[in-house]
Amino acid sequence: EASACGRLDSAVSNEHYWLKLRAVCAVLRGNVSGAELAVEVASTQGMDDPWFVASIFAAAGDTGLPEANFDSGLNMVLSLALGMDVSLIDTKGVRPDLAAAGATRPGMPIARRAQLAEHAAMLGRLPAEDWRAVLTEQAEQPEDEAESVNVQTFNVFQAPGASIGERAERLAETLSLASQQGVLVYASTARLYQEELETLAPVEPVTPYALLFARASLMAAHQPLAHHWLESIDTDGVAAPAPFDVAELEVMDLIFGGEASAKDIRRLERALLDTWTLDDEATAARRLLAAMSGLGYSLSPRARQFVAAGDLDAGSIGLSGLFDIKAAVNSGALAEASLMILSQTDGEPEKLSPFDLALLIDLLDQMDAGDIGAALALEANEIWLP
Repeated sequence: EASACGRLDSAVSNEHYWLKLRAVCAVLRGNVSGAELAVEVASTQGMDDPWFVASIFAAAGDTGLPEANFDSGLNMVLSLALGMDVSLIDTKGVRPDLAAAGATRPGMPIARRAQLAEHAAMLGRLPAEDWRAVLTEQAEQPEDEAESVNVQTFNVFQAPGASIGERAERLAETLSLASQQGVLVYASTARLYQEELETLAPVEPVTPYALLFARASLMAAHQPLAHHWLESIDTDGVAAPAPFDVAELEVMDLIFGGEASAKDIRRLERALLDTWTLDDEATAARRLLAAMSGLGYSLSPRARQFVAAGDLDAGSIGLSGLFDIKAAVNSGALAEASLMILSQTDGEPEKLSPFDLALLIDLLDQMDAGDIGAALALEANEIWLP
């Protein structure tokens, strides 16, 4: 705000934005008459913003305050500067960059800041550590009946009397709940709890959740931590996870850049091929093997036959679509190719056939975008779902 207002010290345009900025900066400096003058000039030049005009005149005490408005940065600053009621703001409708800015403003009620922080973090505009800072501050406030699931989880971890089993169970419940809300929610939640995932010891009350914690670590792009939890899985215990679930996660770890020898590749193949029991698991196995092929891993004859035995036409985007993308890649039109891939997958990569998935990942790899190919494989297999 200070830097933006400082720009008014030099000559600026009389366009509406600059006149509105002048009005907001005048309010911040207590110069209400200057704010009214800027609004009057803007109005004579055709500015049509009833809310902004009403807010400036409310600052002068001429009218009552309107409800807060976060449709723009200037509106948000003015709303907070005048102490408008923010309780009716739809935080999920706020622009992600403004949500990130609002989350760190100390003058806003902590519950609203936490909602803005969550919204911004989900869309990648607020680092997990900043989201943690807001939630930690919220957890330190007097008990609130409407506190979020994450604040409740923070409270469990901070409670001196909570056992390691209680903490692990609470974290598992929170991650499972996030998994039902889609990949963006799950990935951001996994990043939020990276500290807890790092500090929980893989002992008896915790190991039943090792697979879930490995999945969360992978979704948080923390492969060493994912390896740690994969190695902690008790495959012989009463609560041992299904062998296919373990194999699926190990293959995803490989797809995300894990190191593996030819012997390891064959072991992972066998794990997928020998442990699936449901049709959905067979489909997932085919997609995973197709993704491995797309990233350049050599599949055995048995694995190739298994993939080919699936319904390759289901979810196919068609040869013409693949040809267009391939032609764009060959021509060096990478941005065009990327847009076509987004268009063809239509936000539902889980519906791609293994054949199309392998080819798209291969094309992405040719574009030096293997990381995006890995992310496509992750979404196609909905790996965040327990």
